[in-house]
Amino acid sequence: MVKPRVVIFSKFFWPEGGGAELATYLIVRDILSKYFDVVVVSGTEKPKTDVLKCCRCIYWPVLKTRYKPVEWLKLLANTKTARKLIEGVDMVYIPSHALLPLAIIAKLIKPDVKVVLHLHNYQPLTYTSVILAGREPDLATDIVVEYGEHDSLLRALASGLGHYINKINTLSLHFADKVICVSRRQYEILVDHIPKIRSKAVVIYNPPPPVPDTSKKLSDYPTILFSGGGSFIKGFYIAVKAISKIATKHSCRIYVTYGRGVSIRHSALLR
Repeated sequence: MVKPRVVIFSKFFWPEGGGAELATYLIVRDILSKYFDVVVVSGTEKPKTDVLKCCRCIYWPVLKTRYKPVEWLKLLANTKTARKLIEGVDMVYIPSHALLPLAIIAKLIKPDVKVVLHLHNYQPLTYTSVILAGREPDLATDIVVEYGEHDSLLRALASGLGHYINKINTLSLHFADKVICVSRRQYEILVDHIPKIRSKAVVIYNPPPPVPDTSKKLSDYPTILFSGGGSFIKGFYIAVKAISKIATKHSCRIYVTYGRGVSIRHSALLR
């Protein structure tokens, strides 16, 4: 029996990326490959080797573009390549928030192809893909988030333009046949702001990754490890304040990882 064909467009593929890419890798390996003939198109040159046994991977350099508006323009400029990838498949699956406009391109190329968007954040509502508690997903939200993440007023103000360009992502949802949300709360927020997707939106939780044995012998010296990264949105500065209070009252070792924006995060730790 011939399997239906699906092409997956993802900006990165595991082991590159983060939680969304890990979830995509697990979905491809453990679910989609069992029922579909799978082709993964990504900006990752060397995907995890075990997935090569169950699907075909294509490296597309266009997807490595850094800034979203530039990437969207490049996608439009490379519709010939997209056409070759889409014309022969039954379904297009897009789990990457940076590639949502491909839903529009896919439907224009092949109107009867099924398009599934898998949302891991709030990209259809804000340019930064973030919603802050107690705030509407508006222009001010994008500016606050951009400034908090990069400590650049110029970049924060520029994100204001991105807020209006982001309407293309909202439009993309109307071209999808199914919209997958990863939590009930995400579903509620998206449907509240974009009511027309209610009939096509569903909640499917991400598959849990394999958990290694983390048992270890505890030392006599208290140790704190914060490996949440340096994201303003994910609470880096709150963690720093909490760790600082602990360190003033107790003798302990502290390890912090913070990746992007090293100079900003490092100065916060020194303070």
